This record gives sequence, structure tokens and C-alpha cells, in this order.
Amino acid sequence: MKMESIQQKLDWALLTTITSIILSGCLQGFSGPELPEEPELSPTPLLAEVLMRIQLDYPELERLDLTELQEAALVVLEREIAEVRVLTPERESGGQRVLFREGILVALDSPASLREMYVGIQSLILKLHEKLPQYRTVELELLALNAIMSGLDPHSVVLPPSSYTEFNENTRGRFAGVGIVIGIREKQLTIISLMEGGPADRVGLRIGDQVKEIDGESTRKMSLSAIMQGLRGKIGSKMDLTVLRSGEEITYELQREDIQISSSDSVDLRFDDGIPVRYIRLKLFQEDTSTDLEKQLGNLDSVAGLILDLRGNPGGLLQEAVRVSDLFLPAKKKIVSTQTNTDLTSYDSHQLLSSHKIQNIPIVVLVNGQSASASEIVSAALKVNNRAIVVGEQTFGKGSVQSIWSMPGDFGLKMTIAHYLTPDNLSIQGVGVKPDLQLDPLYLSENDIHLRSLQQKSKGENYILHYMRDSDDQETDIDKPLRASEIENDDYVRIAVRLLREHLPYQETMKATLIRSHALLQAQAEQEVVSKIARQAELDWTLSSPSPTELPDLQIFFEQENDFGVWQSTTPPFASDRKLRIKVQLQNTGSMPMDRVLVLSESPEDWLDEIEFPFGKFEGGEKSIWIREIDFDQQENLGWLPMDFLVLSGEDHELTRKNILLSVIPDELPIISMGFQIIDNGTEGSVGNGDGIPQSGETLVLKVNLKMQETAELEDVVLRIGSSEDGLIWLQDRVEWKSLKEGKYYEENLLVRIPKGFEEFGRWQVALFVPRVEQALWNYNWIGKIGPEAEVEPPIIQTNFIRDELPVLTREEDLIWEIDLRDEDGLQDLLCFVNGRKLNYFSLNNKRSEELVWKSPLLLGRNLIELVARDSKGVSIRNQLRVWRESPE
Repeated sequence: MKMESIQQKLDWALLTTITSIILSGCLQGFSGPELPEEPELSPTPLLAEVLMRIQLDYPELERLDLTELQEAALVVLEREIAEVRVLTPERESGGQRVLFREGILVALDSPASLREMYVGIQSLILKLHEKLPQYRTVELELLALNAIMSGLDPHSVVLPPSSYTEFNENTRGRFAGVGIVIGIREKQLTIISLMEGGPADRVGLRIGDQVKEIDGESTRKMSLSAIMQGLRGKIGSKMDLTVLRSGEEITYELQREDIQISSSDSVDLRFDDGIPVRYIRLKLFQEDTSTDLEKQLGNLDSVAGLILDLRGNPGGLLQEAVRVSDLFLPAKKKIVSTQTNTDLTSYDSHQLLSSHKIQNIPIVVLVNGQSASASEIVSAALKVNNRAIVVGEQTFGKGSVQSIWSMPGDFGLKMTIAHYLTPDNLSIQGVGVKPDLQLDPLYLSENDIHLRSLQQKSKGENYILHYMRDSDDQETDIDKPLRASEIENDDYVRIAVRLLREHLPYQETMKATLIRSHALLQAQAEQEVVSKIARQAELDWTLSSPSPTELPDLQIFFEQENDFGVWQSTTPPFASDRKLRIKVQLQNTGSMPMDRVLVLSESPEDWLDEIEFPFGKFEGGEKSIWIREIDFDQQENLGWLPMDFLVLSGEDHELTRKNILLSVIPDELPIISMGFQIIDNGTEGSVGNGDGIPQSGETLVLKVNLKMQETAELEDVVLRIGSSEDGLIWLQDRVEWKSLKEGKYYEENLLVRIPKGFEEFGRWQVALFVPRVEQALWNYNWIGKIGPEAEVEPPIIQTNFIRDELPVLTREEDLIWEIDLRDEDGLQDLLCFVNGRKLNYFSLNNKRSEELVWKSPLLLGRNLIELVARDSKGVSIRNQLRVWRESPE
């Protein structure tokens, strides 16, 4: 495209830009304006339109580092395409070179404008398409653009056509379905909610039914996306749903209807003292949420207080957040303001939908870390205007506003166009709304402990209230139907009711009630917590002794089970397929007692961070041991695991710490061969002409045969299939094996429907995932319209490090790898990555074997080395190796 054409597009769009504002985290419904027809067609129209929108509407254009954005786009293309490698200069002023099979494809300067970035990336995309025509230009555009959008902020994205359609449906809150909400309960796909009077409710389906089949196809082989495709369809179309109930399988015939999702529900609670409280749960902010809420607020004459639950609410439409706030606020109160790159717009209350009773009823708003976007607007508006108190956790912190536009090729663009400010002109981006009363859960069970924060005290105007609950996995489920008995036992609700009780006898604001009563509530709560700790764990958690003057002695030991199930003392490296016991031994070496003694772990790995070993009151000379178990199963980033162990006492005083570097022996990876067959002859659920070639209007069965070698057993293996083309209907797109045994054959069918008129089949891929490996271990790619090979087997990779020497510990700045490769079908190439960046590409020219020497640079600390070998049939294998580089000091 000529440079003048880009400028013309920018000028024309400036004359026509009128945006419809929505918030991210919500589901889209409104769209921005259609742009005038372009004066000149671009070979990369999606890239042109999106970059133009950034130029016109992104609110922090001057903040963007265009060189970083361009590099992000190049790195994504490098990661996706084996033959591509990106060289980034060490000095900031240099350009970026893109290699194709080690030859320079393009050299890109650091862009001075989005226009220059467009020209450079377009040139690269067109050359890549010329070299590899199986990659369509629109696919390459989408890869590059979403890397660029991620560099803008977490909420801007380019949506493929199917996702764009689904987002629009969800924003409207309407779609064709059967009126059920499904989720995973006890590892089973389960109905967790039914729309009252909907198709599923009318035929007799029940909450708790386990969904086994959709139209005769097992849900075991379906991803969540495939399941949603199976449940939704055209209005009036029929489907069969098979469920398991009390050990019996029952099949129901359902007819899809226009389903309208309610964004709110409510229940009246009446406690022992007879105080009636209305509990309202807002699930999201979609079209008509404020109207639905107004109905939930009807007949408040007998209600003494209101609990508005925004926990787990991801947000939604800005205008609905304004209307909901307007229900409760007096006139002329600021609700929120939005700052674009040109304007500041303020939204004030007008009492359009309110009533006298709604205006005066005391309110407690409940929030947590998943309350975002529109939820934060409402909670901040009611808090700052002193209309309610906010209780719970600090909210998510999403303070930006998005608009959505239709893009060429039926894509959608959701992009930040403004930031919003709370009524006191503060941005909550990355910060969230701080509750007036922060609720901090404590728990103490066999292997689930959190007591440390009891040492924290309230600071400033934000108060903390501790309470004891069973475990840390009690998340709010906004899809579950409301039951008064469950709501009354909810910890947040019980605390909200206590505050409303304190408020009712007084003529004061809810904030005044909190200030007046917090000290008493906190003392009562802490007494309850200390009492429960004493009962559950026989620990004295009172606080009375002065700070200790002598340091305790801390020792850390480890145990793992042997082959006979007996726990034995061990030292790193540990086996990855067995649980690990951490034994913390602590001795008070002084004569004076220590209060609230707690040993705490710190680690960059979330699953190893903040593991607590509580000792409580520790008398002089006392020695004690706490044991905790950790499970490596399903954990990634194994290899080198740094951990610190801190000894804390009293009000969170650190007494001493010990540093430990754990290591885990990697799993022995298997050799897996697969066979494939396309069936389209009308058998096994297929529909087609029987020629074995994918065609428009057919339903294909892809029969997969798998055999594993050289590993006795492999557990929890998942196979997934997908396509680079959006629009294929995957009826069965995954298989999960609980166990694969050496030498046995496993056969499964996958199912895909090709819509009529579908012409572009793209590249299809089968990927195999095993536990404790971050990315797919095994990949096979083929051209969709041609079909897969009858039988494939990945290359074999061996290095100079044997399994007992892994993971590697070194002080060298570089590591020399001797790599031995073999494949009977011929080796195509080897890709070498260090910490996620492709450093080398070796073309192997269909040799059956090859020996290479490769030097990998290392960072201090943890390094991930990845070797990806690909053969001539398109099968690749990934070998991950962990290296820890120690400081030379």
C-alpha cells in the first residue's frame, strides 16, 4: 500500500469517528462506526485498520514504545513459524533483522510512527506468505496484531469472527440454547444451574446431573468451546442431551429457544433476631442490567437493609454501571468520569430510576479480587459518595474503557479508548477499589494453612477483619442458584448482616457505623479465631510476650516415598512423580517464650510460596516439628526451585531465614507413534462422499491410533486437535488418557463438521500434552485439504547429559550441548531456544541422523533450554532441559 493511502485512511476516519463505549472484561454488544470505503485496497486490510484505530483512538499514544511493539510482533511470528528467527540489536538505535532459514528475509528499522511499523510488518507478512503459502496473510496479520495489542494493555485484542459473534451474543445476554449452565464439579461436567421455565427445566433435567453426551457424542472428547458449540444452535433446532443421575444414564430431547440471561437475582434473608435483609447478586453488567436490578428492588417496605454482591462480577457495559449507581445515589452526585486522548466526560446521577425507599435503605457492597471494571465503578461510586460501605477484598483494578469495532473479514477489534476516574478523581488501574472493611480469611486444616495475616493491623481509614473458614478454595460461584440457607452461611454475608444490625438503631451513615463498631467487631473476631486455632490444632495463638532477644535454630529436612510406599529421608534432586514432605524443625534456643511463631516459605513459584508452618507460643528451650506435603503432579517449571524459609514471631517480626535450592529430576519422556485415518463414508458418525478428502458440508471422523514405547507408564496425557482456520465446528476435539502403558495400542475418534461454503481449510494440528511440561511435547501439522499421513513418529533427541545428571547446575556463562538426532523419515530442522527466545535454527536437509554441537548462553539463576526437532512429515518433538547458573562468587 502507498504511504499516501494510509494517510488518506487516517484523515477520512478522523471525520467519521463516533465510538460506543463499553468496558473490558465484559461481553461486547455495541460497535463503533463503520469507516468509509477505502480508496485503495490493502493486501493486509486487517493490519491497516487496526493500526489506524490505534493512531486515532488509543488514549496513551505518546507512551507507546513502537520498537518494542514491533519486536513483540516479530517474536510471535518467530515462535509460530519454525523457519523464522529474529535478531535484535544490542544497541537501542539499531534495527531488527528477520531470518528465514538463516538467510535474511527483511531488515526493519526502529519505527518512528505507526505508519512506518505498518509498512515494515506488511512487508514481512507478504514475504512470509510467499515463502510459506500455507500461512494465509490474515493468519499472520492476526498473530502480529494480537502481540501488538498485548503490548498496549491487557484488555485490547483482535477477535476472530467466531469469538466476535459470541461476544456480541453475550453482551446482549441472548442466544439460542437450552437454558443450562455447566461447569466442572468433582472432575465431572455437571449442570450447575437451570433457567427457570427454560427447555432443560421443562423436560426434567436437574442441577447436579453429569453431562455425558451431546447428540450422541461423548463430552469426554470435547473442549469447553466444543461443548458450547454443541449446546447452542439455531432457534427451533433439536438436540439430545444424555446425563448421568444416581448411576443411571438418561437421554432428553431438547429444542433450542431464544435464551435471555438474567444478570441479577435476589433472596430475602431473615435471621434469628428477625431483621429482614435483601441479598442481591449482580453477575455482570449487560444490556438491561439496571432494569433487572430495579425489579429486584421492588417491595422494599419490609426490608431493613440491602446487600449488593459484586463478587466475581467481571464487569460489562459502562452505561449500565452508571444506571445501577444512579439507582442509589442522590441527584447531582458524580458517578465516574472518562478521560480519552481529547476529552474528559463526567457522568452524574439523575435519579432516573430511583425511589425514596431505594435512596435511603442502608447498603453493604460485597467485592473480591474478581470484581472488575463496571463492578469497580459501582462500588467506588457508592463508597466515595458515602452511600454504602464496601466490604471484602481489594478489587481487580481494571480502570480502562474499551470500544469495539467491526473489522475486515468479520473480525472484531476491542481496544482501550479511555481511562476512567472515580468520583474523587482517582484511577484504579492496577490498584483496584480498597474496601472500607477488608475481610481476611484464615484457615487451618491438615494441608491448607493461612494464619500469618492475623498479625496485620488496620491502617488508616481501611479496616481489617479476620475470620476463620474451612479452606482457601471457597470461591464465589455466580452461576449457582441462590438458596437462602447457603447465603446465610456465607462468611461475607454474615459479616455484612452484623454491620447492618449495628447500624439500624442509629441515625448515621454506614461508614459511621463501621468506624464506631469496628474495634468491637475486630476484638470479637480475633477472639473467635484464636479459640478455633486452639481447638483445631491445639496451638496457643495469643499475643502477650515481648519480642525475643535470641534467634531460634531452624532446620529443614525432606522425605519422599520409596517404591514400597515407605517415607524415607532424602536430599535434592527429588523424583517428580512422588509427593514430597517438608519437615521444619524449630528450637527456641533462649529462655524466654516467643508468641505466634510461624515459619513461612518464599518462592518465585506460586505453588511453593507462602507455605505456612505454625508453631504458636514457643516456650524457652522448646523444640518442635511441623510437616507439610507438596505434590509435583500437574506443576510446571520443575527443575530448579529456589525457596526461602523465614521464622516470624509476634506482630510479623522476622527472626531468621534459611535459603534452599531444590531440584527435581525430569520425567523420562516417551517415544510415541501415531496413525491417522479420515472417515467420511457415513460410518462412525461421519457424513460425506467417502473419498477421504475434507470437503465443504462434510462431517469427518479422524481416527487416531497411538502407541507408546520406552516408558513403562504415562499418566494424564491429553491430545488436542485444532485448525489455523476459524469456523470449523469441532464436535470432538480432545482425548484424555488417565494412563498409557508401554507397547499397548490406543484408538480414539475425533469429530469435526465442515460448514457449507467453507473453502479454506488451513493447517491442522494434533498436539500431545503430558504432565509437568509447559508446552506440547509432541506436535503433528498437516495441510487440512490434503489430510494427514497414515502413520507418523517424532524424531529422537539425545544430548550429552544423561537423565541422572539433570537438571544441570553450573557456574559457566555458556553451556556446550552435544546433540544427537535421528528420524527414519528424514530430519527437517532443529530449533534451539533459551528462556523462550529462538537463538538458533539448523536446517537438516532430510538426513536420517545428525550430530550437532551448540553453545547456549545462560543467565544467572534459572534457565530453560528447549530443543525442538521436526521431521519431513511435519512431526516435532520438544525436549526441555533446566539449567541453574550459580554466581561465580
